[in-house]
Amino acid sequence: QRPFKCLKCSYTHELLHHMRSHMKKSHIEPAELFKCEDCTYTTVLKHKHERHKVLHKDKWPFVCDGCSKKFRVENELEDHRKSCEEPNKLPDWKLKEGLAGDRKKKFQ
Repeated sequence: QRPFKCLKCSYTHELLHHMRSHMKKSHIEPAELFKCEDCTYTTVLKHKHERHKVLHKDKWPFVCDGCSKKFRVENELEDHRKSCEEPNKLPDWKLKEGLAGDRKKKFQ
């Protein structure tokens, strides 16, 4: 059962937050869009706009403690840390192709 119905189209959903997301993405007014000043990127979500703006800066403020690799966005560093700190948790295809390389040896 899908109790939440869009007032502007036939979309329905069982979860309210999905309906709110639908409304923001599908029925947005142009004035409510966050537009990048450097490219054609637009979004309805402020946090995504803020994260995107970092891509145009020549800064790499987030550094991995394990291997010194640098990242522009904090969540990319967090994703990287999982594989850097625990190389055996890398996907099998990466291990088979040797992409884990020296990092795997480092932790054995």
